Amino acid sequence: MANFLRDFTEETKLSLTLDSVIFRDHTFVGPDHAGKFEEENRERQITREIVTELLNRAPSERSAYLNTIIDNPQSNDSLAVPEFDQRQWIASRFQGAADRGDEGLFRRSMENILNDEVRPLRRRTKAS
Repeated sequence: MANFLRDFTEETKLSLTLDSVIFRDHTFVGPDHAGKFEEENRERQITREIVTELLNRAPSERSAYLNTIIDNPQSNDSLAVPEFDQRQWIASRFQGAADRGDEGLFRRSMENILNDEVRPLRRRTKAS
């Protein structure tokens, strides 16, 4: 323990490197060696598709629609990690909301998601 404390009480240089940053205005900055730009935009696209479909369906049909996605994985997603299906994961996030009784609140929530949370990211160029 004494060696551990000594190591951190002496002057130490620490370096932190960010691969990418997503700002609130949906601007993406960074070299993106991890491929997060495409991954994040893919998740946003799937979410937009599911939310749009939920808004177009009658309240009584929403759970069945989500269950169909959850029960039928699509492994053809090139960005998905094996054993993980983004559509399933996103659909499961909306499962409880689709069954709640307040239609006005549901619609406002889904519209807020479409209008703000899942807009596509855009890369900021050095000139911006």
